[in-house]
Amino acid sequence: MSYTAFTLAGWSVQETGQITLGTGKRARVRFTVLNRLEEVSFKVTQGGVTSVYQVDERGEASYECPQAGPAAVSVVVNFADSRRTAIGVLEEIDEVGGSAVVTPAISPIPSPPNADPRLSLSLSPASQNEGNSGLTPYVATLTLNRDGSTLAYPFTWQVAPRGFYPADAADFGGSLPAGGGTFAAGETVKTWTINVSGDTTIEPGENFAVVVTCPLAQDVERRGHIRNDDFPADTSVPLDALLNDQGGYIVNDQGGYVLRT
Repeated sequence: MSYTAFTLAGWSVQETGQITLGTGKRARVRFTVLNRLEEVSFKVTQGGVTSVYQVDERGEASYECPQAGPAAVSVVVNFADSRRTAIGVLEEIDEVGGSAVVTPAISPIPSPPNADPRLSLSLSPASQNEGNSGLTPYVATLTLNRDGSTLAYPFTWQVAPRGFYPADAADFGGSLPAGGGTFAAGETVKTWTINVSGDTTIEPGENFAVVVTCPLAQDVERRGHIRNDDFPADTSVPLDALLNDQGGYIVNDQGGYVLRT
């Protein structure tokens, strides 16, 4: 007798760990969480031959071993889009008097069925001077509110241009930073550093976003700003120089003084 508790998440078809289905036995899958699930199937390998059997049920589905002898069985699901989750148990059962008898008892699912985990993202500092050379660090902090969940939560992150004056790859050393990680069971905080390249180019302040994607929770985004700290030479002059006609200064549109040209 065998069973396995599992969590499925992915852009495409995913599979659970296999169980061994004995002669005359039935495989059953029972889901406690379904999110945008499009199709459920059983993948059966027996005698070197693998077949996939589609079923219509969503909350519970079963499959009977078609031939004598043991078969390796796993569950295949197809999700409708990226916000996908399936949590359940795959088990071997006996048919006794038309009703299923489970052996052994099902282990607890590793996450409460009603758990609603949430991610939050901060960037420190959110805005700072670019610097004239070297690297200027922004520290990203990703926090997971588990809401009682004990699952592992994989995630990926990337820097993306944003705003009217978007940052580009050159602002980050030649390529837009990206990475990822996993919240292990019980883990709630992840941090990483994003480095901006300093320069002496006169340019407007530029904007970017750190975008986090997590298949088992919502996606989050936090914006950052690179302040320009490079300016042209100061051509303003004191008032007495203007009044004494020292150098032919005139008033500019901002109320300052510049050389007459």
